[in-house]
Amino acid sequence: SRCGVCYRALSFRSCIYPSRYSYRNDITNIVIEEGITYIGKSMFNGLDNITEVSIPKTVREIGAAAFGGCSSLEAVAISNGVTDIGSSAFAGCIKLSEITIPSSVTYIAYEGYETRDAFSGCGDNFTVKGYENTAAELYAEIEGYKFESIGTAESCIVKSGTYNDTNKEAVISYSLTNDGIMSINADSAYTMGSDNNVPWYRWYAVRELVLGDNI
Repeated sequence: SRCGVCYRALSFRSCIYPSRYSYRNDITNIVIEEGITYIGKSMFNGLDNITEVSIPKTVREIGAAAFGGCSSLEAVAISNGVTDIGSSAFAGCIKLSEITIPSSVTYIAYEGYETRDAFSGCGDNFTVKGYENTAAELYAEIEGYKFESIGTAESCIVKSGTYNDTNKEAVISYSLTNDGIMSINADSAYTMGSDNNVPWYRWYAVRELVLGDNI
């Protein structure tokens, strides 16, 4: 809804050109409510007059180009709970000189064949602050950004679930900790092959793989 110069976010999925674009130059503040779990593709792209944004702990994923091209954005607060930061999510935010990544984040898009650096084209001497041995440190290393440690996070599971392989009639369980330990097991004997559809495809933050007895 529109309220003066404030855009209050109640529910987002994906929207390339939201209706608010007709008054985009009037928007100077965004309020993302608790309860939002996903910020969709290009949702706030190109809002040139917002200077700060806070991502609540209920958000799990920041979609591709969600805040891309917000040229006045200077401060972003990402709460612990976010796990994925998508391709070009904050690309072109030229006044954003640093970002603090919580330990819950396990994926930050990097410059690759199918993805673009989540923070490409940000401020000079862009600095990534985060916990050691997490996705934040690995991302900074991949992209050549300065990394500033804010400590060592206590290991905990941040992603988990099950994957049903109907062809082989097995249920595979998996989990990933914030420090990159991934565990996989199955409810019956299972041979793993090449499959781009598995939930952990492109989880580049995995540092250690633990396979159960049925694998």
